[in-house]
Amino acid sequence: AAGLREERPLVCKVYKRQRKCLPMRFRARRDRRSGQTRSRLASTAVALGLALPAVMMPVGASAHIVTEEPWEPVADAYRSMTFFANLALVNWDLIRKAYETPIPATAGTKTAKNVLTEIDAKAGTGHAQAIAEAVDAQGIPGLYAAASRAVSHGVRYHLDAAGKMLDRQGEVAKHVREAEALYRAFDGFIRQADPAGCREVGRAWLVVTNSIGSEGVAGYAEVAADPERLAEANGTIAV
Repeated sequence: AAGLREERPLVCKVYKRQRKCLPMRFRARRDRRSGQTRSRLASTAVALGLALPAVMMPVGASAHIVTEEPWEPVADAYRSMTFFANLALVNWDLIRKAYETPIPATAGTKTAKNVLTEIDAKAGTGHAQAIAEAVDAQGIPGLYAAASRAVSHGVRYHLDAAGKMLDRQGEVAKHVREAEALYRAFDGFIRQADPAGCREVGRAWLVVTNSIGSEGVAGYAEVAADPERLAEANGTIAV
């Protein structure tokens, strides 16, 4: 027994509540295992530290530029012409070009002059010619007046047309879209000059959209038009 104790010396460790004595080789084996465990834990921590940033990033996150909705030709020409007319040195060639040639930012290939000429032919007005004459005369006040009247009439023309064909949903929706696209020419100016009025008009556009009715899908969820609410909203929008 004495020889055995000499071959296997005991190492005592003191714990909080009890005293345990373990053989040296057992303690060495336990230390090796503890060292391996600590090594594995350290490796795991490093791996997690490298992986967490990638895991925490939003899935599919990337920079994306939202494409602006194409402008209606008359609305974009109005915006361009008034901008050029406000420059210190007015370039009337650029103003004429904005009115008589297609602008890349617009939908389709029609020019502002083409669109206004078509409306004039149906409504018996002469706004397209009035703008052309103001450009020829190179008069800024005359240009502002003629262009503003043309856009205003275009909005009212399409809203009136929508109110007269509530039984034809496709045609009604088309006229409302055209009216909204034309009104976009004024929206920025009204938003700055009269924020409260701009909000009121915005609510009126929602009423228009909801008042023209809907055919639903295959006869289901059909919504009837409301001519009275539509007329009231048109009166708020009319400029």
